[in-house]
Amino acid sequence: MAVLGVDGCRGRWAGALLEGRSVRLLLLDDVPAVLAVPGVRVERIRALEPAMDVLDACAAAWSARRIADGTAECVGEDSPDSRGRPMRVHW
Repeated sequence: MAVLGVDGCRGRWAGALLEGRSVRLLLLDDVPAVLAVPGVRVERIRALEPAMDVLDACAAAWSARRIADGTAECVGEDSPDSRGRPMRVHW
């Protein structure tokens, strides 16, 4: 399964396509081009807040995939975020 993270970039879309252990960076002209990336089936479109750049989207997708696969490692101890909720950093 491939994972595609995208973010708007100067009138275009910058994307990071994760396939297995490889990452391919893409520059896409518009939403139809994003939806037409070969090997990707759109299952969910979700805004990432704040999505500063394509690396944020790529890192979130990569971490989510590792957490789902059970291969993620937690960095450090659980610590609360600014609202007091428990937070973990996985890679």
